[in-house]
Amino acid sequence: MTFSDIWLPALFGLLWATGVTIGIVRKSVNYLSGIFFVLSAVFFIINSDTALFSQVWPMLLAIPVVCSISALFRSKIKRFHVKCIIFFGLISVEWFLYSFGIAEWWVSLIVTFVIIAAFITFNAISKKPRRKDSEKLPRKAMKEKKEFNE
Repeated sequence: MTFSDIWLPALFGLLWATGVTIGIVRKSVNYLSGIFFVLSAVFFIINSDTALFSQVWPMLLAIPVVCSISALFRSKIKRFHVKCIIFFGLISVEWFLYSFGIAEWWVSLIVTFVIIAAFITFNAISKKPRRKDSEKLPRKAMKEKKEFNE
């Protein structure tokens, strides 16, 4: 496989990202451009004999990072994308350390479980409590509800 085999997905990802940026394509599907970019980069690195797949597979774990970075600036829910960037970024960096022989597989697995547990705990603590039904109503509607019940 050469560059001539991967130019089409790379071009499709570039066109998709451009379409999302200028508003031709819906913003909710901008993750596709990030997926095409990362897959094209992985196959380009493998086919250029720079690295083996066993060294670059953690880039596939970084697909949500690339997609969230591309969606971060156009989204109203920035907190979700920042969490996604941090979570998958930490996990992919840890597995990059393993793929280049810096860390052992069992250390990477333990660190991955610790990251997952930390994010579950963080989300459980930082989650806003749900409102009761009466708190969802505007004040005027609450007064009318009280008057109606009396």
